[in-house]
Amino acid sequence: MADSELLMEDHCDAYVFWKERGVRGRTCLHVDAHLDVSEAGLDCATLGALARASGAAELEPHRVSNYLPWGGFHCGNYLYPALREGLVDRLIWVVPPFMLGKDPVEWARGELQNWVDLKQGEFRALRLEQGRVEGVLVERPLTICTADNLPELPETVLLDVDVDYFLDPDDRLWQSPLELADAVAGVKRDLTTVAYSVNGGYTPLEHRWLGPGTLEALTGSGRPEWVAARMGQGPVPAEEAPAWYSEKVEERAINRGCLHFRRQEFGEARRWFEQALPQDGPLAAYLLALTDSRSGRREEAVDAFEDLAQDRRLSPRERGYVQFLMARDLHRQGRHPEAAAAFEKAAAAEPDNPVYLHHQGLCLIDGGWVEQGTRTLRRAIRLGPDRLAALELHYELFRLYRQLGQTAFAQAELRALSQKDVTGLYHLKALAQSRR
Repeated sequence: MADSELLMEDHCDAYVFWKERGVRGRTCLHVDAHLDVSEAGLDCATLGALARASGAAELEPHRVSNYLPWGGFHCGNYLYPALREGLVDRLIWVVPPFMLGKDPVEWARGELQNWVDLKQGEFRALRLEQGRVEGVLVERPLTICTADNLPELPETVLLDVDVDYFLDPDDRLWQSPLELADAVAGVKRDLTTVAYSVNGGYTPLEHRWLGPGTLEALTGSGRPEWVAARMGQGPVPAEEAPAWYSEKVEERAINRGCLHFRRQEFGEARRWFEQALPQDGPLAAYLLALTDSRSGRREEAVDAFEDLAQDRRLSPRERGYVQFLMARDLHRQGRHPEAAAAFEKAAAAEPDNPVYLHHQGLCLIDGGWVEQGTRTLRRAIRLGPDRLAALELHYELFRLYRQLGQTAFAQAELRALSQKDVTGLYHLKALAQSRR
C-alpha cells in the first residue's frame, strides 16, 4: 500500500492520516452512507486539544469507541474537527441515489439535523443546483450529490470512502467498487482513504472484502476482475475470498447486535447485546438500554440507564449523557418529578448544553413548574439563539403564554418567530392559533 493510501477499520483514522500529512484547506470527496459530521462528544476543550495535536500519539487520548456518542472523536464525528480546523475547506458528500428521494433539499434538511444542531442560516442556505444540494455546514461549503453527478473539480481532492456506501438498506450491493472508480476516474486525488467499518455494525462481516476491493478498484492494483465477478452473487464466504482479502476478523456479538439495531430488528439486537455484556461491559449495557428505548420498552430502558449511570468506569460527562437519555424516557412516560431530577443531573454535567436545557425546560413545564421551565427555555435560547431548534422553543413559549393569558409575552414570541423562522412552519402555526 502506498504512503498516499490508507485502508482502515475505523473511519476516524482518516482524520489522523490527514493530520500527520499536514493537510490544510482541502476539498474532501466523502463517499459514504453517513455524513460523519456529528458534534456529539466534542466540547470546546476537546476540540482545542484535537486542533493542537499533530499526530497519532497526541490524538490517541481523545479517540473514543465507535459505539458511543461522547467524549472525543470517532467514526461518526471525525469530519467535524476536520472542518473546524480547516483541514477540509469544502465537503462533497457522495450518497447512494436512493437516499436522496424525490425532494433532495427536504431530505437534506431532515438528514443534517440527525448529525448537527443545525443553524437557521444553514437551513436557509440549502438549495438545489443542477441536481445537487448546495449549502453550508460548519461554516464550510457543502455539496450533496450522487457519484454520477459530481461537480466540476479542477482542484486535487481527498478521496474518502466508507464501503457501507455500496450497501442498500437490506445490505445488498447496489453498485460495484469498479463503477465508483469509473465515476471518479477524472477526479485528481492525492490521498485516498477507505474504511470497511465492521465495528459498529455498519458493514456486515461477510462484506468486509469491499474494503481492499474498493482500494484496489480505485488504485488499479490487485485483481479488480474478482471484484467485478462478485456483483450479484451475494455475500462472499471466507474460504472463497482470494488470499489478499482473507484477513481474519473476529465475529463480535456487539457488531451483530449493532447490525440488527440498524435494521430496527430490536429483539435480535437485544439477544446479541446480552451476549456481548461479558466482553464489552458498559458499551453493551448502553446499547441494550438504547435498544429498549427505541423499541418502546421505556420502563426497562429507564432501569437499564439508571444501572449504567452507577458504573464508576463512566466519566462525569458520560454519566450526564446517560442521565439525559434516562430523563427523556421518564418524560415520555409522564414521570415528571423523576425526569426533572435526571435532567438536573445531566445539566450539572454540562451546564451550557442547550440541548439538555431544551428538553429539561419542556419537562419542567409539562410537570407544572412553569416559571422554572420558562427560565430554562430562555437560557437554552440564549446559549443557542441561531439553533434551528430554538424556533421550537419560541413556539412553545408562545403557546404557554397564550394559555396563561399573558398576551404581551405571547406577542413578543410571535414577533421573534416572524423574524427568525426560516422554516415558516412555526410562525404559521403560531399565527393560526393567534387568530382563533
